[in-house]
Amino acid sequence: MDEALDLHNFLGRFSPRVLIAVCLALYSRSALRAAVHVFVFFVGMVASYYAYSKLAAGFFPASYALIWVGFTVLSPLAAFVCWYAKGEGYAALLLSSLLMADFFNMAFAFGWGYLDLRSALELLVLAGAVAALQKPAIGRVTGAEYQFIEIEGERYVAEWCQEEKLPFSGADRGKYLGRVTDGNITMRVFSVKGDESGKFLYALWDWEGEFYIRE
Repeated sequence: MDEALDLHNFLGRFSPRVLIAVCLALYSRSALRAAVHVFVFFVGMVASYYAYSKLAAGFFPASYALIWVGFTVLSPLAAFVCWYAKGEGYAALLLSSLLMADFFNMAFAFGWGYLDLRSALELLVLAGAVAALQKPAIGRVTGAEYQFIEIEGERYVAEWCQEEKLPFSGADRGKYLGRVTDGNITMRVFSVKGDESGKFLYALWDWEGEFYIRE
């Protein structure tokens, strides 16, 4: 198995270590904790690796070690910023996109007219990054025709179930709140501009949109 997948060399590559660091950052309780956790991880990893190289294997690649020391010094700042990728809004979307671009670049060699997978294990790391960056659903869709949305114990009813039409249009879509799902269909949920009470939601799936009203 080691020979077929080159597992021995793969574990010494950059991508699995970056994935571990990203997971530590994303699942920390705060950005500051993310910085501390990732820094401790890199210090422990780099120190143990080069201590083993010097004491057990009898060699010490100083130039390569300096590169990892540089990564270790910068890791708290990177982790601090990375923590915000699990949030909502355009900044979180940008950070998530940059992280996915980095993992994609580590998984594939590409250029004009070609795209080659570096390793099946690198693809596994890419899949792990996708899973780590996947944001949990904030609620669920219910009803035979998806006429209900439930979020934190509150239920919202689709506009088409109401007797009166709301004075809103798709142009009144506000801040992105998260996604809701029933396992088959997934909707992106937004606030409604001008609705300070949070009584209304706008849900979007595929190219269709619908307003929902809190009961």
